[in-house]
Amino acid sequence: SAGREKVAGLLRSSLAPFRDVEISRKPPRKAQVAKASSDKWKLPQPVGEHLVFEHLPFKLAVVQELMYGQGLLRPEFDVHDFARDHAAREIDPDDYYHEMIPEVKAWFAALPIAKSLAAHVQRLYFDGGNDIYLQLIPQWDGEDEQFNITALSLQELAQFPMLREVVGTHWLSEAAQQLLRERGIAVLD
Repeated sequence: SAGREKVAGLLRSSLAPFRDVEISRKPPRKAQVAKASSDKWKLPQPVGEHLVFEHLPFKLAVVQELMYGQGLLRPEFDVHDFARDHAAREIDPDDYYHEMIPEVKAWFAALPIAKSLAAHVQRLYFDGGNDIYLQLIPQWDGEDEQFNITALSLQELAQFPMLREVVGTHWLSEAAQQLLRERGIAVLD
């Protein structure tokens, strides 16, 4: 009681102790009946050869461009639909603020991308609001570095002969930037 009064006194005496207060409550979940997945989100199998990635952040940048930027990679992933259809465990996408949903991460890591699509990748754009990142961490604020490209191999990069520009240097390690520039790819802020 005395501690609360001390804190209340400090707040009352401050010129502007705070402007906003947000209080939220998430109601307890009701037990759900076990369901079966529709297999709607079963990974597609590409015709012919597929691209090989060693580093997930680079793959995610390519998926952003092909799936959400150009609409060439199908199906267009929707985390909320995926969660509703997922039968192995209940997933609430809104519970994920700082870490990737493990099942979504696994889906994108295993997603095959046909080699024929590589020729369509001419530009990669990095931004905290990219659709791909909000599928993996729906409540992500874009403020940490977990999607940064800290490593990139020549073999990965060589698969994209039409790549001419990468925008968002703060998302790339110095080594990745250097490799891109050595391949004649413009690296822009």
